[in-house]
Amino acid sequence: MGSFCHIINPVKVNQSVDLFIAQPITFASLIRAADFSKKTIQPELLALCYNQDKDIVPGRFNIMDLSDRSIRTILNNPQKKNLPLLSDILNTAYKATQAEYIIYTNSDIAVQPHFYQFIAEKIHEGLDGFIINRRRIPFGNYTPEDLDFLYTQKGKSHPGFDCFIFKRELIPQMELGTVCVGIPFMEATLAYNLFALSRNFKLFDKEFLTFHLGMEIFKKRDKELYWHNRHQFFRHIKPRLWHRLDVRNIPYYDSGFPVRYIKWGLNPALFTLMNLKLDIRRIRAKSGQHTR
Repeated sequence: MGSFCHIINPVKVNQSVDLFIAQPITFASLIRAADFSKKTIQPELLALCYNQDKDIVPGRFNIMDLSDRSIRTILNNPQKKNLPLLSDILNTAYKATQAEYIIYTNSDIAVQPHFYQFIAEKIHEGLDGFIINRRRIPFGNYTPEDLDFLYTQKGKSHPGFDCFIFKRELIPQMELGTVCVGIPFMEATLAYNLFALSRNFKLFDKEFLTFHLGMEIFKKRDKELYWHNRHQFFRHIKPRLWHRLDVRNIPYYDSGFPVRYIKWGLNPALFTLMNLKLDIRRIRAKSGQHTR
């Protein structure tokens, strides 16, 4: 069974932000899950953050500094949020741990107590890359003391990606551009890297393993940051991954035609036209093999 390190990117926020409620619950849930499985699994908990955010991180977490670079410096705009780059987070994690597998979740994603046991089982089955979709439960003025109640809430499914598990050795091969976290296309960037680089990938979209406070699917977004991430993905990341992408590794491919296209269309992190071109490429390659 491979060792694994769970990384998050905590940030200090004021009480007007939902994350002020959600983040302490995330911390507590990760610690409880680690305690729940400690007899057989000892996951490393690692917080990667800026120096000004360190004091909110519980003592059970190892802490590593991120570089001062952020989307502010990339855009040369001090008015923007101080959002780190996905590449800086993953490259810092690569240097900070020797664990065989990395788990990356958003800092507002809490986990069930058996979360790490499930991951260990799937690693044992041979997966080298997988994604777990969250459940959405109604937002409330909760605290970590409410975890037992929150565990029982089934909520509703969410189509987006925010929990990624993959082999650490994949990080140097990833194409991440200057995509920043906390903005759309971050999840697509990491997902399509896993589709391209994993030998045995799977999406788990029906398990009750992670949850998020709030029923929203799309949050209000900064247009400039959205278009920055979008341009990074389609102009820089996609072309570099294209030759390594196989449509069979993209979730729902096995659902068959036309179901996979419906499911691709309903998922904000899966791009139907892009996947169609990959599908056509595979059909042509298969047809060419058969005519030889």
